[in-house]
Amino acid sequence: HYGASEYYDGFKRTAVKRDGGGDGSRWSDPLNWSGDTLPGAADDVTIAFGSNTIQHNSGTDTVNSLTTNNKLTLTGGTLSVVTTAQVNNTFTVNGGTLSGGTVKVTGSNLTFGSSTSNRLTGVTVNGDLDLSATSARVKIEEGTTFVTAHLIGSSSAIGFAPGQTLTGTILFEGSS
Repeated sequence: HYGASEYYDGFKRTAVKRDGGGDGSRWSDPLNWSGDTLPGAADDVTIAFGSNTIQHNSGTDTVNSLTTNNKLTLTGGTLSVVTTAQVNNTFTVNGGTLSGGTVKVTGSNLTFGSSTSNRLTGVTVNGDLDLSATSARVKIEEGTTFVTAHLIGSSSAIGFAPGQTLTGTILFEGSS
């Protein structure tokens, strides 16, 4: 990977930036990344390129940290964050798993669509969960915590894996 790097906890941390050299939107397109290589578990990822919505739609990807000013949509696969994900725009999960780390969404909430594959696994959400879409849903697993879940959309649902402890507030704000 190209870019500034440092050693931390015995691992080389590399700053990887989204350069939009590929299709400009798919996480899985290596040409969209500096060095034309997908980011990995030791990488600190920064996305601040253009106005495209960045879409993670397949595969399993792990990054050390993630900071984005672009909209981010998780529509498939698993995106794992070791430390923090700072999203300074909308972050929508509609068909994938967000795993690990602490998620901070500035100016918005972590939003869910109607896919039955939506999962939060071992995530600390410093903010609210937005289930305002019709049939919005999410499954909470492996110690995930959040502040407040807003069930607003018609037929929205939140599920909990066996053994999961509720560590937030759930507001039933929808009509059904």
